[in-house]
Amino acid sequence: MSLVERRVRHRKVRRAPDHVPRLELEVPDCITGDLDSIKPYIGTSYRAVGVTIVPDHSQYDTDFTKSLNWIDQQEEKQMQLQAGEAIESAEQFASPDDAMTIAARAGHPGPYEPMDVVAYGATGGRVDQGFHSIDQLFHASRSRAFGAASSGTLPEGKGPAPVTSQHRNSEPSPLPSSSASFNSQQPPSPRRRLTLMTADSVTFLLEKGRNVIETPTRLFGKTCGLIPVAGPSVITTQGLEWDLTDAETRFGGMVSTSNHLAREQVEVVTTAPLLFTMEIRRAR
Repeated sequence: MSLVERRVRHRKVRRAPDHVPRLELEVPDCITGDLDSIKPYIGTSYRAVGVTIVPDHSQYDTDFTKSLNWIDQQEEKQMQLQAGEAIESAEQFASPDDAMTIAARAGHPGPYEPMDVVAYGATGGRVDQGFHSIDQLFHASRSRAFGAASSGTLPEGKGPAPVTSQHRNSEPSPLPSSSASFNSQQPPSPRRRLTLMTADSVTFLLEKGRNVIETPTRLFGKTCGLIPVAGPSVITTQGLEWDLTDAETRFGGMVSTSNHLAREQVEVVTTAPLLFTMEIRRAR
């Protein structure tokens, strides 16, 4: 079973047996998965506060993947709705030029902007499930909707805000850039930033090229790691206690674990995608 929350809502749900302390939890937009472990009274309680429950019995996807698929489907529906509204508005005008001008100023759906996703609890349990979550970062980087994964800016207190990426010899960008395009006549699809988060750490994928990671000490502890899960890579870093210069990293060779953040901004240049993980500062 997987909970999907697209945005923070002000509704809360309280439910617990009499002998268990009552907790306040944010109400998700959707509960999806095979639902083999959901108790009937739990499903009833969530439905009563407007939560969508979507059974998905596919044996080829995990609940995590099903959650990502559900988000993708909702955004596809929203895009189609916006496109339909724009066409309906355009048909009211005498000429296509008038319609384009009006739509550009009001009512045009604008460019597709996929939501950033922070997957809480996607690592830290079974090892195979943890690797599956890491694999999702790679699926994200290769699919149309889920662009190359790196973490995005979240409101303070809601999670990490760490990374932008760019290729060498390109202008800095607040979003990860891409060298891939699914249609050579069209610009690359916008990126979805996917971040894996637990109570202890935040993990995301760095793209090939230059990556700048914001690491404010009020949010993060000092320990970090650069893991060559995509294969051997040559990396150069700035902002770590033990910086690396044109160093090859590979399993069976050198892997930079238990490194330390030395600045509030870290730069990593890598010749292949690289997993970056850092610890979250615990509230005292």
